[in-house]
Amino acid sequence: MNKIPQEDIENFSVTMNLQAHRTVERSRDPLIPSREARRATWVNTAGLYCSLDENTSQCETKDFLNQPVTYLIISENPLSIFDVETYCQAKGVLESTFYAGMTSGTLGIHQLHGMKIHGAMWPSQKNREGKSLVLYTENIPGFPKGFTAQ
Repeated sequence: MNKIPQEDIENFSVTMNLQAHRTVERSRDPLIPSREARRATWVNTAGLYCSLDENTSQCETKDFLNQPVTYLIISENPLSIFDVETYCQAKGVLESTFYAGMTSGTLGIHQLHGMKIHGAMWPSQKNREGKSLVLYTENIPGFPKGFTAQ
């Protein structure tokens, strides 16, 4: 697997910081931006409520019956950035992504079939070769039940 250049990682972090400021209020349609809000919230296609906190750079995912599960998405956790296509080819696994639309980009939750690897994926963020980058951590404790690739 090719190592992601430091320049791409830095650009990825900048993009994530920008994404965190494209926020909406929880009580509003998640596709309508609101400058006053402090976090982005949306429901992904798996039916999970998700939010992105613009101050602490955390991504929360939950279903409507459980408490939020929080994931750090920048450098506070031992997360790794990989090229999605390269990783899937190397491991021989299929990729499935649940997208949640936002005004100026696509924010989603990413899962690889057959692997206990979950994370936050920004499919609109590309490296210099034009391939998507993904943040993930293995075996996230308390990951909401019912979130499966379809």
